Amino acid sequence: MSTFSGPGPTEPAPAGTAPRVVAFFDVDGTLLSGTSTFTAMERCRRALGRPLTEAQGPAGTPGATGGPYTDSSAAEAARACRELLCGLQVAEVARIGREWFQAESARGGIWNEQVLEAFRGHVRRGFLTVLVSGAVPACVEPIARHLGADAILCSDPETAVGRYTGRLVSPMTGRARGYGARRFMNGHGLDRAGAFAYADRATDLPLLAEVGNPVAVGDDPLLAAHVEGGGRLGPRSATDRSAGLEIEDGRLLTSA
Repeated sequence: MSTFSGPGPTEPAPAGTAPRVVAFFDVDGTLLSGTSTFTAMERCRRALGRPLTEAQGPAGTPGATGGPYTDSSAAEAARACRELLCGLQVAEVARIGREWFQAESARGGIWNEQVLEAFRGHVRRGFLTVLVSGAVPACVEPIARHLGADAILCSDPETAVGRYTGRLVSPMTGRARGYGARRFMNGHGLDRAGAFAYADRATDLPLLAEVGNPVAVGDDPLLAAHVEGGGRLGPRSATDRSAGLEIEDGRLLTSA
């Protein structure tokens, strides 16, 4: 797990104080709708002349073919990391990541506006905000800095002497997302029952299961069944216009 210290407080709450509340946001397909962090890796691949491999898939990205509780996507991410990043300078990949986000932002249309407004609403209420992604830090940190997120949970590639070794220490996929969210909340004295998590795919169910307020974004039928239909997460119903969002039965409906 890789974490990023943004502008907000990330230290554990002092003893005797009320626990703060956190909102976790999946990035690809949830916060971002018109692009993907893995297009940053494709930009890196092209810029540095790395060949496209079967492990990276037709779009140059690690696949996610496993079910919601399997770790096959973690194995694919590890292969892609090994074949794409091995030997590259960390600083060079970070530079390409920043350039990718600048270019995508200039192009426009990259955000899911409803989820972006939900993010801003939680910030206004003083929530900690955490981005969750299976991508590497170079792809996620520019987004976190732009939004002013307090932390990121993302895949952690091994480095040595300023270069990537090609080994992925801990992919932030599948079950690892749930473990990462739980560690973050426990380590910072955060209120799990009051926590929110936003995600768009059934592979994010381990993350959503860790919070008291799971929110399904989009139309993944398996995700919707768990959030709305009494699955592992249980049905939820809430409306919170002060946060700029409307939620019914665990589904994000509209910006308020």
